[in-house]
This record gives sequence, structure tokens and C-alpha cells, in this order.
Amino acid sequence: LERRPLVLADSVGNVKSVLIVGVGYKPNSSSWINSPVIPFIKTLRSKNISVRYVDPFIRDFDVCEPVDLPLDNPDNYDCIVVNHPYCLSYWANTEFKDKVTYYCHH
Repeated sequence: LERRPLVLADSVGNVKSVLIVGVGYKPNSSSWINSPVIPFIKTLRSKNISVRYVDPFIRDFDVCEPVDLPLDNPDNYDCIVVNHPYCLSYWANTEFKDKVTYYCHH
């Protein structure tokens, strides 16, 4: 499990910018302390990949900067990583669907 963030970061391919959907410790939570997505984000950033996040429950996240919805330009992100399964069906049915991948930390 300790190598999982590195393996997942390698799996996103040759990207320069990633949007993370859901950064909370668990779905619908305002707590991000000990969130399993943090090592993943840090690994992406160590590869000089720009990382932003969107989470309606979390505004103060020390690991990366937020993005407001609605997203105005799909071209701003090479990859959208959905962290919580409850978000997947929404993002998979948007104009961003070709960029969506799923990261489940459980």
C-alpha cells in the first residue's frame, strides 16, 4: 500500500495537469486530515505535475489549490481523478468524460 500512490501516479501517463475530485478523508466529509489521496497528490507534484482539486465540503486544503465549479475549460486539465465513487457517475457523464479516471483508496 505504501507504493500505491507512486504506482497510481505513474498510471496517469504523460500529463502536466490533474484535477482531483474529492479530497476528504471520506465522502461527504469536511475533514482532509489523513486523507488517503494526499500521498497521491504529493507524488504527482513531485513529478512536476500541476494539481488542483474540487470538493464542495473542503475549502482549506494545505496540499493544493481549489478550483470552483462549474469548470470553465476542459482543456485546463489533462486528467481528472475521481477520488470518491459517489462522484464518478456525474463526472463520467460530462464533457470531461474522456479525461476521467478513478482512484479508490479503499
